Amino acid sequence: INRYLPWTFRILVSFLFLFSAYSKLYSGIAGFETQFLLPTKLVNDCNMFYVSRLLIGLEIAIGIAILQNNYIRTIVIPGTVLLLLIFITHLTFQVLSGEDIKNCGCNGNLIEMTPMEAIIKNIVTIAMLVYLFFKLSDREKGKNSIQSILLIYALSTLGLFLFFPFTPCSQKVNLNNAKTSNKDDRYNQEVSNTTNDSLTPIDTGKNKRQQNNTI
Repeated sequence: INRYLPWTFRILVSFLFLFSAYSKLYSGIAGFETQFLLPTKLVNDCNMFYVSRLLIGLEIAIGIAILQNNYIRTIVIPGTVLLLLIFITHLTFQVLSGEDIKNCGCNGNLIEMTPMEAIIKNIVTIAMLVYLFFKLSDREKGKNSIQSILLIYALSTLGLFLFFPFTPCSQKVNLNNAKTSNKDDRYNQEVSNTTNDSLTPIDTGKNKRQQNNTI
């Protein structure tokens, strides 16, 4: 059992992170953004588009990195535990708020999970990671490649930004302002043209006669 247990835990942790990322994408990132990110008060309607993709990309990267040995003990496992502790802290505040939250958004809308259920899941995951921390070791000194880990994360995140694009808030505001400005310009031009065009030759002659009669 001890021989196969480390790989069993590695595969389970990998599956949990990859499935978590998949569930957020399958049901739409908006569920994760509005139900999990926005309540943190650390993100707003604009930067949540970036944060959501960076976090989901990190989940995909962890799901892959946990199966390799580059800095597995010094970077991958401690970094994963730290991320889970941050999630647990946020979920704990949701529990203490007293609100009846039926879905924390941890798995998007694919699988509803209460904050307490998500906390339990994360604690179990941390327990497996602690076990792996004492059972696994990094590659031999000089053979570890930080570039491999960074490349996994970079490709995962880049894929999310490519396949799940969005319009930045600043661009939306600029576009709206441009549309409003153009609309006002067209309106002013139309009014000016209408005013000029409304004075037909007949009207001009009529106005001149009225002026002569007045004189």
